[in-house]
Amino acid sequence: MIAHSPNLKSYPVEVRDAGHMGKGVFATKNIKRGNICCYYDGIFCAGLDMATLTSNAFGYAQGLKCGGTLAGFTKQFHNGGVGQLINDASTDYKSDTDLKYLKKINVTFDDAGGMDKPLICVATKNIKKGEQLFYNYGYTYWKSRKNREADPKQKDLTPKSIFMQKVKAFEEKMSLGKTLTFDLGITDKLFGEDL
Repeated sequence: MIAHSPNLKSYPVEVRDAGHMGKGVFATKNIKRGNICCYYDGIFCAGLDMATLTSNAFGYAQGLKCGGTLAGFTKQFHNGGVGQLINDASTDYKSDTDLKYLKKINVTFDDAGGMDKPLICVATKNIKKGEQLFYNYGYTYWKSRKNREADPKQKDLTPKSIFMQKVKAFEEKMSLGKTLTFDLGITDKLFGEDL
């Protein structure tokens, strides 16, 4: 299921080059604190592994209160669906208590708690025209990213290759001696295994 949109006529943001951060989301006009900036566009998935496989990119997944995960993409599906492209305020994250870092954070995501509601991005402070939007990715994201970068075996692995490794391990565990073909629509519950 594709993420729902707030269906606003326009959104006060645009995607453009953000230097060493790649693409970023920038204000096209002044945005007042509490106003909707954009929303997280993507596809609802059962969990983080499936969302990562769906988007085929690490870091483009947002957990939801309802237990699902939104798989985000580098391109928006609909007008205003660019929340997945908002960068963290740092590429060298150290702590949630770093006040210099926290001052840069200017948006948060408002999770209404259901798959039938949009995951909207709201300004946590006044944002000036031309200013980049920043979100706090959190400790878990940065820790997992640093672990991947530190392990040469995982550095260049794609979500698809990780998934295929899990399939191979499952085949070996079940001693099937043949290759299984998986439809991505099949859930891991069918096999009683965490794929």
